[in-house]
Amino acid sequence: MVLVDRAGHRSTGRIAIGAPVRDGEDRARCEVWLDGIADGAFDVVGAAPLHALIAAVRLVGARLHAHLATGGDVLVLDDAPFDTTVRDWLAPAPELEALVRAAVPAGDPAAPHDAIGTASESLAEEPIVLVSPAGARVAGRIALGRPAPWHEAWQVAVVFDGWSRASPIINETPLFALHLALRFLGFTVFDVLRRGWQILDAAGAPHPIAAWLGPYVAMPVLPTDTDADALDEP
Repeated sequence: MVLVDRAGHRSTGRIAIGAPVRDGEDRARCEVWLDGIADGAFDVVGAAPLHALIAAVRLVGARLHAHLATGGDVLVLDDAPFDTTVRDWLAPAPELEALVRAAVPAGDPAAPHDAIGTASESLAEEPIVLVSPAGARVAGRIALGRPAPWHEAWQVAVVFDGWSRASPIINETPLFALHLALRFLGFTVFDVLRRGWQILDAAGAPHPIAAWLGPYVAMPVLPTDTDADALDEP
């Protein structure tokens, strides 16, 4: 990426998110690089690998939003500015700063790219139990695939076993594909909850996936000539 300050000066930067790793029984972390905005790498922690990954992506958006708020800009893809879809991601999320662990050594700059694998590999996943309004229970799983090359783009698989088939989300860069995959996951969680279903964890307690996703949990924006009831049609 290219960072532009309010005076128009440009500097080269880079965004990278490492694969989430467990750091104890009830804790996981993602290493994040925001070269040009933050010095060195830092960890974002969560209660599980999927939580840490979601928090890392949301925090990157919040940090970039803070840069835009100074009057600067962020350019990607041959000097193109972030598009509207991505700007929706750049919303303040001050509560996420509490998940940032003390700065760690920068390490190998190429390390985040080790997380890239095939679309069939899971980057983070969570077992769930879906409960229908009638009380029927369905064992399921939420998972995000590792960003993988797809022709001249990148794809991230979104898995919501027990509710729908896996869906590949495609975009020009792995980070944007991951962001859009989280948007799609948020749409799916919204759809599950609005139909009166519950999402439980493996122990039978309410799963915090909606809280983890935060503003990603929303109804998709439909074309003006599309009725919201169309979402109910197969």
